[in-house]
Amino acid sequence: MIRLFNEEQAARDKVQIEIGIGIGSGQVVAGYTGTLHRATYTCVGDTVNVAARLEAHTKVLNRPILIDENTRRGLEDGITVEAHGELQMKGKTQPVKVYAVLVESLVAESA
Repeated sequence: MIRLFNEEQAARDKVQIEIGIGIGSGQVVAGYTGTLHRATYTCVGDTVNVAARLEAHTKVLNRPILIDENTRRGLEDGITVEAHGELQMKGKTQPVKVYAVLVESLVAESA
């Protein structure tokens, strides 16, 4: 877990790390692209763009995991989220509802 790693790093006066994760739920086009010798698996579509913009927004809100409304609707009851209003995203005509997943609820859920 990153929190434990960072506590150890801080105790040693070393560099700590932070991550941001954006999760969007919906349809995507996924598959391999490239050649026989060099192929890569990729996903494209509006859902992928929303997730990427949510990930970038983690830095603004200082929250490690942000999700959209579609993802929030699919969560189990034990996972707690915090509403952060709507975000107007580039390429979207309607703003996207943004929620932060409270990491503490994930730790309690896995215990």
